Amino acid sequence: MFDFWNNEAEICICNHCEKENDCDNQFCIYCGHSLPTKEEREEARKKARSIRKCKCNKCGHKNDCNDEFCMKCGNALKGSMSDDELYDHVSVSLDGIVIALLSKTAKVGGRIGKNEIKFLQNSFAIFARKRSQGEQIIQVYSKIFDLEKNNLTNIDTLCKKLSYMQIMRDLKIEIVRLFVELAFLDENFQKRQEDIILKIVDKLELEHMIYQNIRNEFDPNDTTLDGDSNEISLEQSYAILELTPDDPTNLIKRNYRKLVRQYHYDSIVSKDLPQDMLDFAEEKLKRINAAYNLLKQEIGTI
Repeated sequence: MFDFWNNEAEICICNHCEKENDCDNQFCIYCGHSLPTKEEREEARKKARSIRKCKCNKCGHKNDCNDEFCMKCGNALKGSMSDDELYDHVSVSLDGIVIALLSKTAKVGGRIGKNEIKFLQNSFAIFARKRSQGEQIIQVYSKIFDLEKNNLTNIDTLCKKLSYMQIMRDLKIEIVRLFVELAFLDENFQKRQEDIILKIVDKLELEHMIYQNIRNEFDPNDTTLDGDSNEISLEQSYAILELTPDDPTNLIKRNYRKLVRQYHYDSIVSKDLPQDMLDFAEEKLKRINAAYNLLKQEIGTI
């Protein structure tokens, strides 16, 4: 499994134009002003940490989290956040949000089986690498999972929180792969699971073809790109245009135009994608056009 934490982006915000830059840069690529130095960034992080208070597990006194010992009873403070404090902190962090969304993806797929439990436990262990709380953090992850799995009302809110986070593109892709792998574990990939994944893809601002490419890794039986463009069935045509035969006719042209924009060469050539994805997009666009033409022939006016 992908090392979840090693691809987090260190993003620096230019104090002049407030745009994001790679912290390895000395000057802003947008306006040319100097970016904060490593020392200045560390000082800012120290100030941010000094605001948070840590509750002593022994006497309950709230101390500055930079303190090593409790000012009231002398108990060691390092890593001494209570379970409730740690839960509140993690539940709004990247790992907590991903776990909450994983729980919903697993639950809407039906009964959570042994393979999924093992997969999730392994994921928890990977997420915990960056944190120092040991077994305590695993218990918090489990609590987030148990509390969130039956709550399907906050999926949009959680996905929106992801969109506010500064995440490297490679990590975004691996987050999506994590969800797709979970959804395919029981060999019963369901539309409700895909709906959650597509919301995540959208909020992470990833191209839809990246998701499709990942899905193809786990779905050898996906035939939407098999065979010649002129030999697709009516059923495949609906699937290619992300429709069902029950959908209203006016959605056909709308989805067709949306997909053409997504996969057209002019839309993706500037995104620095690998050649295999460019080839995939080219083939996908052929299938989209073939599917649309077939539906026009079958239905008539669209």
